[in-house]
Amino acid sequence: MPRYMLDTDTCSYIMKRSNDAVLKQLQKVSVSDVCISVITKSELLFGVEVSPHLHSEGIAYKPQCGEMVMCP
Repeated sequence: MPRYMLDTDTCSYIMKRSNDAVLKQLQKVSVSDVCISVITKSELLFGVEVSPHLHSEGIAYKPQCGEMVMCP
């Protein structure tokens, strides 16, 4: 069972690789201990779709989304 549920802002930091502290902390945690909610997934998908950087952000989002558990 996941121990950490990431919110939209945290996922955004990860996708943009813009916060070293978040990235370092996440590297210490097993992927199986991390999840995002279906709401966060929807917000991220929406953000990627309306972004002027659709191509690069979409690529960053897809691998992370596939590895994480979605929780209702």
